[in-house]
Amino acid sequence: MMTGLCLLHRREGDMARFYVVQVGRSLLGEPAVVRFWGRLGAQQRHVVTVCSSEDEAYRLARRLVRTRLRRGYRIVQNNIPDLD
Repeated sequence: MMTGLCLLHRREGDMARFYVVQVGRSLLGEPAVVRFWGRLGAQQRHVVTVCSSEDEAYRLARRLVRTRLRRGYRIVQNNIPDLD
């Protein structure tokens, strides 16, 4: 069973934001990337992206995390392999 999780955090003044990238399976058993984001203490948003393979799901997850790092987020927890 594939599982990958990366939790990111960013603080702007008095506002704290989070971003979670999780690699796993959809309800139908397909490889998928689930993203949750929002402000701490507020309602969160989420998106599920179904992928054609496990490798594609991990590539997407790594790309999403790298994008957030460029936008000022910092990694709090990570177990996604090959994430520099």
